[in-house]
Amino acid sequence: MKSKILKESLFWGISLACLYFSFKQINFNDVLELITDSNYTYVLFAILFTFGQFLVRAYRWSVMFPNSKLSFKSFYSATHIGYFFNNVLPFRAGELIKAKLVIDGRNNSAQLSYSLGTVLSEKILDTLILSVSILAFVLIGFMGFLNTKLIVLNIFLVLLALILIFSQLTFLDKVKNRFPKFDNFMEGISIISHYKFKLLFLSVIFWLNVPLYTYYTMLSLGVEMNFEETMVLTILSTIGIAIPLAPGAIGTFHLAVIYCLNTIYSYDLSIAQSAAILLHGINFLYIVLVGYWYFYQEKKEIRYAH
Repeated sequence: MKSKILKESLFWGISLACLYFSFKQINFNDVLELITDSNYTYVLFAILFTFGQFLVRAYRWSVMFPNSKLSFKSFYSATHIGYFFNNVLPFRAGELIKAKLVIDGRNNSAQLSYSLGTVLSEKILDTLILSVSILAFVLIGFMGFLNTKLIVLNIFLVLLALILIFSQLTFLDKVKNRFPKFDNFMEGISIISHYKFKLLFLSVIFWLNVPLYTYYTMLSLGVEMNFEETMVLTILSTIGIAIPLAPGAIGTFHLAVIYCLNTIYSYDLSIAQSAAILLHGINFLYIVLVGYWYFYQEKKEIRYAH
């Protein structure tokens, strides 16, 4: 219990420190004016692309359950609920809740283990697309600020993901044979190999929505970013989200956005801070409001079932 409290305190401490460094120099009037004067038509476009992300993500996840009798709506609902809890609870607790929501038997450990494996499969697919994008942009001259170690790390992540996806199950079979207790979990990962091209296609479609969200959110602030700036900002903000510290990527996301816009591309600090707040806020509010609504509906269905 003490170690959990210490870990939580450390994570919150780091996140709050990131938040402090993001906004220690801030002109509240300028930031407030930029946000309140933002073009709400473009904000609406950003919300639509957020909706698109969840739509594709939920469908991609449902493909990993070929024998499930659950409807697409169940996966769509569970995806929103999982992200809702990721935004309000620490340690990515939403991933476990999300995995539990799509098993036929609430206490079926084998199904839960499989479902958790598919959640990891999603991370493998997203890591592959993100890491390939980083390497591609480095090759064409973007992201020159990356050092050799980070480039090598991305190459390693790409190779590991490709092994897991295109191994034709041989690699995973060896793991299953060595650790039979993890059979169902490994099955959830190996499902990628069965539907690899469909899942990769859906992953690309999903990731096309993310820079469009970034572009239109920035456009709402009156900032028309070029292709390089949009893609680099998307990648760095995604990395900020991926760091599992405080719920909702508070601090890490804001610091990544401000570093990208102000330090790398020399945008005015007020614009960078406004962008960090708006990029985080639109996504956060969408997830919390829609996720809570689906969670409320799920609770009602459970009550009626009993």
